[in-house]
Amino acid sequence: MYVRMAYWKCRAEHWGEDSRLLEKDAFPIMRGHSGFVRSMLLGTPGGPQRVTFTIWANRVSYDRFMDSPDLDRITDMFSHMYLPGGHPDPVEYEVRARSPSARSYAGRAGLQESSSDISSADPATDSCRYVRMAYWKCRAEHWGEDSRLFEGAAVPIMRGHSGFVRAMLLGTPADPQRIAFTVWASRVSYGRFVDSPDLGRITDMFSHMYLPGGNPDPVEYEIRTEGAPASASAKDH
Repeated sequence: MYVRMAYWKCRAEHWGEDSRLLEKDAFPIMRGHSGFVRSMLLGTPGGPQRVTFTIWANRVSYDRFMDSPDLDRITDMFSHMYLPGGHPDPVEYEVRARSPSARSYAGRAGLQESSSDISSADPATDSCRYVRMAYWKCRAEHWGEDSRLFEGAAVPIMRGHSGFVRAMLLGTPADPQRIAFTVWASRVSYGRFVDSPDLGRITDMFSHMYLPGGNPDPVEYEIRTEGAPASASAKDH
């Protein structure tokens, strides 16, 4: 699986419209592409930062989308919302490891985590899903071990917490950059996990892998909206 994260900044007068436009116009365009798995619009609570986070079944399906005119169509439809200097700045990652729930929504028959293809967030409440992205750098001699430890030890600990939705370990191809990406059902469930000793346990179990100065640096976002294919026809073949 392959991930594109496009960082951009939204004018305050368009907060709310950003989510609606993604649901109404951008999601249907992406659903028309084979290999589309899921898209999320992440936002800094009470701030202009946005991240359009899209997941693709593999590098081939991602490249096909990138080579199509649809990427420019989506970028242009949001152009009136961009703050000066806040146009999309994309970064690409491969998914090195993931929780079983992440496998299910990319699996056969278009299995979903819920009956709804689109989940709209209400940022004014604690009901919207919450994301933690912990950036860290991995020593080359532990490439491979990082994925096994994430799936075999870290994910089972997180799954023991109420409100855990999914987790992925992202990595820049042939590079030490890693992101532990976790999704929680609400800000409350995320806060309970952060306040528990398990976050420290997980951090410590990877401590021998961290490059000097590459310890986890977390960033938090709320999920303003998300969508997935309406049927199995949208997955890659």
